[in-house]
Amino acid sequence: MAQKSLSATAAHGGTITMGAQIARIMIQILQVSILARLISPESYGLLAMAVAFTGIAEILRDFGLSTAALRSANLTSQQRSNLFWLNTASGTGLTLVIFLLSWPIAAFYGQHDLVILVQWISLAYLVSGVTVQFRVAISQQLRFRALAVCDVLPPIVALAAAIPVAAAGHSLAALIVLQLTGPLANLLCSTTLAKWFPGLPRKTEGMRDLISFGLGFLGSQILGYMTRNVDSIIIGRFWGPTTLGLYDRAFRLSVTPVNQINSPMTKVALPVLARVADDEQRFERGIRSAQLVACYVTATVLCIAAGLAGPIIDVLLGPEWAQAAPLFAILAISSVFRAIQQIAIWLQVAKGSSRSLFMSYLIGQPIIILAICCGIPWGATGIAVGSVFGYAIFWVFSMLWAGRNTGVKTGPLLTRAFRIVTFVGAPAGLAAYLTATFVPLPSLPLLLLGLTAAGVVLLTSLAVSKRTRSEVSFILHTLRPPTKTNES
Repeated sequence: MAQKSLSATAAHGGTITMGAQIARIMIQILQVSILARLISPESYGLLAMAVAFTGIAEILRDFGLSTAALRSANLTSQQRSNLFWLNTASGTGLTLVIFLLSWPIAAFYGQHDLVILVQWISLAYLVSGVTVQFRVAISQQLRFRALAVCDVLPPIVALAAAIPVAAAGHSLAALIVLQLTGPLANLLCSTTLAKWFPGLPRKTEGMRDLISFGLGFLGSQILGYMTRNVDSIIIGRFWGPTTLGLYDRAFRLSVTPVNQINSPMTKVALPVLARVADDEQRFERGIRSAQLVACYVTATVLCIAAGLAGPIIDVLLGPEWAQAAPLFAILAISSVFRAIQQIAIWLQVAKGSSRSLFMSYLIGQPIIILAICCGIPWGATGIAVGSVFGYAIFWVFSMLWAGRNTGVKTGPLLTRAFRIVTFVGAPAGLAAYLTATFVPLPSLPLLLLGLTAAGVVLLTSLAVSKRTRSEVSFILHTLRPPTKTNES
C-alpha cells in the first residue's frame, strides 16, 4: 500500500474507531448506571472474586496469537486457519478447567454462590476462543466500519438482555447473562462480517515464528494480569464481597477511558505501525500521534474524572455507592499512568520485540505488586494508593526499557507525556476538584459545572501555549477523515 494510501487509511480508521469508542463509552455508562441501581455491591463483589481468578483464561485461550496475527503484514489464510483452531482448542480446554476450578475458588473465598457463577462464566472463554481470528481478519483488512459494528453492537445486546433479569430481582443471573450474551453477540457479528472462514488445519511455513511471538507476548499478558488482579484477590479474601464490590466498580470506571480509547486504538495502530516499522520517520510519526491521543485525550479525561469523583459516582451509581468515590478518584490517577505506559507496549510489539516486552514485565510488574501490598494495612484505600505509586514507577521503567531494546528514543516521549499531564491534564482535574469540593449543588449540576471549569482551563492552556496548539492540531490532522479511502 502506498504511503499516502496507508496514511489516509490510518487516519480514516482512527476517526471511525474514536467514534465507535465514544458510542461504547456511552453504552457502558448507561450499563453501569442502570445495573448499579438493580444489582447490589455484594453481587458485583462476587463477580469480581470470580473474574480475578478466571479472567486469566481469556489470556491463555488467546496465547498471544491474536497480537501475533495482528502485527503480521503477510499472514496467509492457512496460517490464520491454523491459529483459529489453536484458539478454539485452547478456549475449549480452558472452559473445562475453569468449570472444574469453580469449587476450589468458592472454597478459597468461603462463598458457595461462586460455584454456579464460575461454571456459567467458563462458557464465555470457549466463545471468545472461536471469535479471535475472525476479529483479527477484520482488523487486518483495515475494515474499520465493520470492526466498529463488532465493538458497539454486542454491549447493547448484552445490556438489553441483562436488564429484565436484574429488574426481576435475580442479581447473579443478570450478571451471568451480561457475561455470556456479549461474547455470543460478538461471535455472531465477527463471523458475519469477517469475509473469511477457516479451513482445516495444515502444516505450513511461518507458524513457528507466529507461535514464538505469541508465547512471548503471552508471558507479558500473564504477568500484567496477575498485577491487575492481586488487589481484588486481597480485598475479596480479607474484606469480603461488599468491600470488593465497591472497589471493583470504582476500578472498572477508572479504567474505562483506557479500555475504550487506548485499547481500541491498538487495532488501528499495530497493523499500521508494523507495516512502517523499518521506516524510522513514519514510525516515529505514528508513535507520536498515538502518544498525543493517550495524553491529551485519555489521561486528561482521567484527571478530570478524578477531580469529579463524588458527583460522578452519585450520578452513575447512586447514593448506595458513595463509599466508592474516594477509591475511584485514586484509581483514576493510577489509570493515568496505565494510559501513557501503553506506548511502550506498542513500541515493542510493532518492532516484534515480544521477548523485550516480557522481560520488562518480569522486572517491572513485581514493583507494582510490592507497592500494592504496602497499602494492605490501610485497607482498600491503601491498596489503591499503592497502585498509583507502582504504575508511576513502572511507566518510567517501561519507557526507558522499550527505548533501549527497540532503538527508538523514548526520552522525548517521557518528557512530553510528563509535560502534558502536568500542565494540561492535572490543572483541568484540579479545577474540577475545587468546583466539586466548594460549590454546594446537587450532583448532576455540580458535575456539569465541574466539567465546565475543566473545559475553561483546557481552553486557556490551548490559548496560552503555542506548543499545545501545535500538538492538538497534529492530533486533529491525523484523525481527519480523508476524501477517499480504500476501505471496502
